[in-house]
Amino acid sequence: MTERKETDSGGVRISYLKEYRDSGIPIILLHGNGEDSSLYSDLIGMLSDDGFSVYVMDSRGHGMSGKVDRLRYGDMADDVMHLIRHERLERPILFGFSDGGITGLLLAIKYPDALGRLIVAGINLSSDGIVLWARLLLRLIFLFTRSDKLRLMLTQPDIRAEQLRTIDVPTVVLYAEKDVVKLLHSETVAENVRNGELIRLEGHTHDSYVRDNTKLYELLADHIREE
Repeated sequence: MTERKETDSGGVRISYLKEYRDSGIPIILLHGNGEDSSLYSDLIGMLSDDGFSVYVMDSRGHGMSGKVDRLRYGDMADDVMHLIRHERLERPILFGFSDGGITGLLLAIKYPDALGRLIVAGINLSSDGIVLWARLLLRLIFLFTRSDKLRLMLTQPDIRAEQLRTIDVPTVVLYAEKDVVKLLHSETVAENVRNGELIRLEGHTHDSYVRDNTKLYELLADHIREE
């Protein structure tokens, strides 16, 4: 049974879904920019049926979590660490898509003992990791909307190779052939973390394989079952 819960992280309400299994290995799922926990509505059951305890956060400023004046990936990483401590999770697996993947990388850098395994998809290490046409489009939309979610994408993150080298948990990087982020950034992660693997997905766009929860489950299954 999936339960909606919430906790307070530094004064910000963090809402999350919890599908708990006794003795189940914990796995945290993080969504991308402008999305929420509903992105994984089917995946939750698939993972639970495999015996995992599943936790799906709404990032701050998204879904049912609290709003903030300014979004920062570092704060999002702190929120995930708060959830890990709040639920007393022992080195959970983390899957993060897009902004969620960036958050996962920062979590592993800042809290090196927090995770047991990391899987990220569709990530960029800086704003120029977004391909030029998409970045120009985001800038145009931002001029009219002043959206803080777009500001986040246009100004952050700033993750360097030397920071990635501090990550020593097994890390899988998923990259779609038709993504709007540059392959170089995924390659940089896979090459610099101590236990990195890059998986290229032919024919897929930035989010096609993530919104297809069955496809995503198939991609995750082999890597998480090793736990």
